[in-house]
Amino acid sequence: PFYADRFVAVVPADCPLAELAEVRWAELLKESFITLQRPSAVRLLLEESIAAQHGKLQVAFESHQLATVGRMVAQGLGVSAVPSLCIQQMQELGARCIALSAPRVERRVGLLRLAGHELSSAAQALSDVLLHVTDWNSLNLPQVGSAPDEH
Repeated sequence: PFYADRFVAVVPADCPLAELAEVRWAELLKESFITLQRPSAVRLLLEESIAAQHGKLQVAFESHQLATVGRMVAQGLGVSAVPSLCIQQMQELGARCIALSAPRVERRVGLLRLAGHELSSAAQALSDVLLHVTDWNSLNLPQVGSAPDEH
């Protein structure tokens, strides 16, 4: 494992929620929700993570692409939740990203390799680079509230 990628709320820039520093799932789910289509791993993780506290995820719109989700949110069609790795992309599309809690949804990002399985030269080179990163925090991963040009 390298780090945990926390999900953030994505809202239209002119939405009242856009003024908050943090939003709870209960508040976010009062709005029309936009997400990826099944069987997306992102969609399944969101459904599993919020089911206990908020029941079945009520989806107003879905898409195959996160960029389309971000554009729909930016155009005011609803709200969403995406991994923090998508913050810059969502902001460039015109949406606002906000810390999301209750529950906090995270996914672990890492490298999985099968023992005894030989990698291609390119895959081995990428593996070597990833495994030699000693401080993932020093990579300036996206943070909620930062401007897109700060990355």
